[in-house]
Amino acid sequence: MRKPIEIIENQKTKVVLESNIEVEAILSIGLVEGGDFSLKIEFKNLQINLFKQLINLSKLPREIQISSPVFEKEKLAITHIVITDFVAKSDSSIFWNCLSDDPNFNLSIES
Repeated sequence: MRKPIEIIENQKTKVVLESNIEVEAILSIGLVEGGDFSLKIEFKNLQINLFKQLINLSKLPREIQISSPVFEKEKLAITHIVITDFVAKSDSSIFWNCLSDDPNFNLSIES
């Protein structure tokens, strides 16, 4: 897979996760092959409860609902993400590498 084409880099914004977790983040968004988006999301200076919530979300084996004013402003069709990698640091920061995911897309393979 080729390196993503960066369309937004290090933009500070609010994100809402799972419709009820609102948090400040730094977003970088790139376009990857197939029309999906690659997202790098940084959460810094988190309160302990929010830090724990984001750790738990990081471990979910499913897509996570996400929204942000940046997506609306730039007209990006990003509603869900899948976390491909995450790092949680002792300074109460978390870094996510993600891909956009369309929960309405169902792939069925028939033989």
